[in-house]
Amino acid sequence: MGYDMYAAPIDGHDGYFRANIWWMGLLRGALHGMDLLTDEEPPKHLTGEAFTEWASSGHGLPAHKIGSNDGWLVSPAEAKSVADGITRTSDAELAEIARTIVTAHFEYEAKFNKTEVRPVTADDVEALVTYVRDFGAYCERASRTGGFQVW
Repeated sequence: MGYDMYAAPIDGHDGYFRANIWWMGLLRGALHGMDLLTDEEPPKHLTGEAFTEWASSGHGLPAHKIGSNDGWLVSPAEAKSVADGITRTSDAELAEIARTIVTAHFEYEAKFNKTEVRPVTADDVEALVTYVRDFGAYCERASRTGGFQVW
């Protein structure tokens, strides 16, 4: 099981981004660590420009949209907000967030499996940093093509 994200192709990219269960958990953790997710819902009456203005004003991506693979539509404004937030995050800050998230996942995994906690390596941190930056680039492209759906 995983998360398949689809946007219209652009700039030589096919519009597809994939996250398995493990990677989506790490990605959501990183986005939360950058304050890019929200539990806040947009007001129901907002449409068109009003919705775009609301979504672009720092409210964040509604967490449920990447919490299930039920075909949620991430709007262009929401995708752009995530892309901009990832771009604003320095490499050092993102590495610290990644280390925290990976450590928590390794601790959970060890508890669940009743094993020793695996030490977090620089490669583990760099892998998540790269994945988050790749997702940011995906969101930026998707923001120019109508957003993306999460299946």
